[in-house]
Amino acid sequence: MGSNKTNGKFNSMTLKSFLPVATFFLSASCCIAGDISLDMRNIGRTAVMNHPDLRTATFAPALAGTSVEKAKAIYDPVLSALLENKGSDTPTTSGSGGFTRSRSWDSSLSLATLLQTGASTSASVSSAWRHEETAFSTTDFVSPAISVSVSQPLFKDSGKAMTERGITSASYSLKSAEVDWYSQMLSVTAKACTQFLVLLKARESQESRKSSVAVARRLHAENDARVKVGVLAPVDLLDSELGVATREFDLLQAEKAVRDSEDVLRYLLHASDNDAFGAAEPLGEPETVFVSVNPVETALSRRPEIAKARVAVQNEAFNVVVARNQMMPDLSMRGTAGLSGLDSNSGKAGIDIAEARYPFWTLGVELAFPIRNGSARADYRSGRLREAQARSTLSALEDAVALEVRNALRAIDTRYRQIAVARKGVQVAESRLAAFVKRNSLGMATTRNVLDAEADLTSARETLTLAKADYQTALVELWRSTGELPEMEGIEVTVNDISENAWRQIR
Repeated sequence: MGSNKTNGKFNSMTLKSFLPVATFFLSASCCIAGDISLDMRNIGRTAVMNHPDLRTATFAPALAGTSVEKAKAIYDPVLSALLENKGSDTPTTSGSGGFTRSRSWDSSLSLATLLQTGASTSASVSSAWRHEETAFSTTDFVSPAISVSVSQPLFKDSGKAMTERGITSASYSLKSAEVDWYSQMLSVTAKACTQFLVLLKARESQESRKSSVAVARRLHAENDARVKVGVLAPVDLLDSELGVATREFDLLQAEKAVRDSEDVLRYLLHASDNDAFGAAEPLGEPETVFVSVNPVETALSRRPEIAKARVAVQNEAFNVVVARNQMMPDLSMRGTAGLSGLDSNSGKAGIDIAEARYPFWTLGVELAFPIRNGSARADYRSGRLREAQARSTLSALEDAVALEVRNALRAIDTRYRQIAVARKGVQVAESRLAAFVKRNSLGMATTRNVLDAEADLTSARETLTLAKADYQTALVELWRSTGELPEMEGIEVTVNDISENAWRQIR
């Protein structure tokens, strides 16, 4: 069962640390062999390992990760090659019988890439061979060339942030997917731990009902003996017999509640019907009320809903920056520089390039700007509204989480005090039952009085069981509300790659 102590020091969790993979969460499936240990930490870990919904959710971060990889591919260089042969025989004049024969080979090799500044660059090597033959002359020449071209936007789409906006958007989606996984893991852990406490409560209720049946049977046996010797009226025997029947009926209900609780827990653990639950320690009573240090601050730094809302704010703020950039003029500077050669001999044409005899270049600017630019302005205004909306959502969520934590703290204090009241109730009920049993043996109390006192004791014991279970449930709720539950229940998280587990499942 979860510890009631904490070190009182919490570090803010960055979004990167929301890439949680339980250190035991290593295989695509985990089988439960033998008895299932009824320990809250074991229950929490087993639920995380085996819950089918959580296993399915593991694919979402993996898919988001492939989107990031795809977005980063904008920087992949592109290599292009061309080899082309052309030829034609064209008559010089109609009916003359003369013709011009043309043959050519064109080849080129280029490498293009995108720079972080937004510039598109390419480097190319090309060569053209031409052969033209007429009735009067023959011409052969080779024209090699090397060149480098650059096109750099100066306003719109300029800069690393604009160049990598697809990568940034995909990264925010990945962070959201990671946080969603953590949120579902937190929910699964809380459900399993809460159901574990429900099962313990049902088991203790069953034991109380068994004790109640034993007391009623013992009283009935004593009444039967007393009726036989004539010191007790037969009507009292009917009372005790009815008491036994009533308590046996209640015991059957308690046994059903245990089986129902075990089935729900099996579902959460993804266990089979053949997996039995082992013994468990009784619900304990805390010595002192649990005190959490800076629980609201912890919740604001760890709750996945808060983290996702902050990612949304960052994403919308970035979209505003992009929209503002898109309102700027589309002004680009373009330039090309290179060397060429020309000769009938390919070697001499190459010397032309080596000696830079025939350089060429182009330099210019290109401007495109929509009149009024209404679409970009509308996108900018829309982006600012969405950013404000995301910030409002974050603020409201922070207030709701803070309220949730404060309610959980009050519940812990109340449940702790209820344990003391319930314990006192059990003590009084035990003393009252003992008094009625003694009075009954002296003929000063009826069987009905004893059975009523015993029923009050059983009720008091179940109230104490409920108070202890409610206290532990309140702790689980506090740790869920602060986002600490996996850590408190021994489910350690690391900055490992969830996608590896998703890929492992399809291998």
